[in-house]
Amino acid sequence: MNEMVFATRNSQLFINPQLNTQVTSWMNAEYGFEQRWLLVRPDQAAKRLNTSSKHQLNVYVYLPGNTIISLTNSYYHFGSGDAYFSDMRFSRRLKPKGMELEIAANNLFNARTYVEFHTSSFTLFEYIYELRPAQALVTLRFGF
Repeated sequence: MNEMVFATRNSQLFINPQLNTQVTSWMNAEYGFEQRWLLVRPDQAAKRLNTSSKHQLNVYVYLPGNTIISLTNSYYHFGSGDAYFSDMRFSRRLKPKGMELEIAANNLFNARTYVEFHTSSFTLFEYIYELRPAQALVTLRFGF
């Protein structure tokens, strides 16, 4: 981009354990953890260590009458700060065949932005997401 080339040495470590479990016959839960460390060492410059972590917890409750309630939660920690995200959904199949009602509450904590890093041996990408404000959404689906 700036027509300059310089030598650099990068090291990275990435771990991502996940757990999916059926808590009861009517409830499932998922937990995931992601931790990244990136050490960048450009020639003639000081080392720079970038770290990031992400926790996700999702709970799904299955009720009689083809009804599902889900709660999805995420916590991100990056050099630029912390971010919390949470969504809740209620979904029910209605008696007339092919109809489904969904009521969703998105971005419950009204987060405005968050930053995410993706790395490889040769690249470092920083994504800055601008989020929609907290909202409620009612959807009625029809199938034919």
